[in-house]
Amino acid sequence: MVSPRNRQSGETRHSTAVYISERLNARPSQIAIAWLLRKSPVMLPIPGTSKVKHLEENASAALIKLDDALIEELDRLSKSARAEAA
Repeated sequence: MVSPRNRQSGETRHSTAVYISERLNARPSQIAIAWLLRKSPVMLPIPGTSKVKHLEENASAALIKLDDALIEELDRLSKSARAEAA
């Protein structure tokens, strides 16, 4: 069972991720892929999909430019999620 505190912080992370994706006119999954691509020039995320539309959305994530402030915010969200999972 998820504690109320963990549920609230998870909802906050979700809201922040949705806000970022809406600001950039992208889907949250595209932001996640763009973030991973920005984290390392040698990383190649391989998201699975069975729909051509989703494949095209995933591929277009490479065109999304995340500035340093957004990268820092996404890093904080990731760190918070990892700390909660531990």
